Amino acid sequence: MVRVVWTQEASDRLAEIVAYIAQDSPENALRVERAIIQASRRMETFPFAGGVVEDLHQYDVREIYYDVYRILYVVKEDASYIVCVIHGSRDLLSNVNPEDWVQ
Repeated sequence: MVRVVWTQEASDRLAEIVAYIAQDSPENALRVERAIIQASRRMETFPFAGGVVEDLHQYDVREIYYDVYRILYVVKEDASYIVCVIHGSRDLLSNVNPEDWVQ
């Protein structure tokens, strides 16, 4: 079993998503937050199950989805690191800096 680690950036982005949804529906915001966290736990057992992000393939960034949200992660020998959560309609390259993730 592989450890799943949330980076600060990913945690912050999830919090922003939850806060945005909570403006209309606190209950739905909590449901989405729980579902995204639960989806990320799949990487404990299947760290390479997510597809490679084509725009970021040089960084070995993979992704899984929950609903319209992309959960981006990097697999290293000790863990799977969640590096970003982003709405699927957002332009990835304009909203992330993968250089921050591959240290």
